[in-house]
Amino acid sequence: MELKLKIILLLLLSLTTILFICATVRAGEEVEYLRPPPRKAFRLPWDPKSSSQPQQVHISLAGDKHIRVSWVTTDKSSPSIVEYGTSTGKYSYKAQGESTKYSYVLYRSGMIHHTVIGPLQDNTVYFYRCGGEDPEFQFKTPPSKFPVTFAVAGDLGQTGWTKLTLDHIDQCKYDVHLLLGDLLMLIIFNIGGTHLVNWFSRWLVQDHGW
Repeated sequence: MELKLKIILLLLLSLTTILFICATVRAGEEVEYLRPPPRKAFRLPWDPKSSSQPQQVHISLAGDKHIRVSWVTTDKSSPSIVEYGTSTGKYSYKAQGESTKYSYVLYRSGMIHHTVIGPLQDNTVYFYRCGGEDPEFQFKTPPSKFPVTFAVAGDLGQTGWTKLTLDHIDQCKYDVHLLLGDLLMLIIFNIGGTHLVNWFSRWLVQDHGW
């Protein structure tokens, strides 16, 4: 008898949970989502200012208190140097790196540069430029102690909403910004397969200053 009572109570509890979930879902369905209006696509530059101008600039961790700066140029003689410092326009340090390129079937990459800079101070903003060319970029080193604040975004697209999202993130005080993927990588080739334009990365560098 006691076992039957426990089974009945268990069934009643399960039924109550299911009814609660159904009611919650139904209530959620009644809330109408108002999708923002579409925005215009970017007008992206066809050519960089010069063949040595850095494109696809990004940084990554390279051990304790060191950062690897990577970028691409169409000029294969462009130097793999990074000038950096703690004040804008004043570069107290310089590091020499290395460059490489690759091909696949008809594809020919630009010159890919990698330069490690450091040792760097914790919780400090550094300003830098690549290959002796403007524009100037900046990054902030992680703090020596927790907490660490992350900003996370993905599926940015290529419209005015993209810039609005990035501008909104820039207003936050974060230590690390993670772009989770599905970045627009529209690549244009000429008849010989030579790489001409990586539109999204060029926009990030020239327009948004990333």
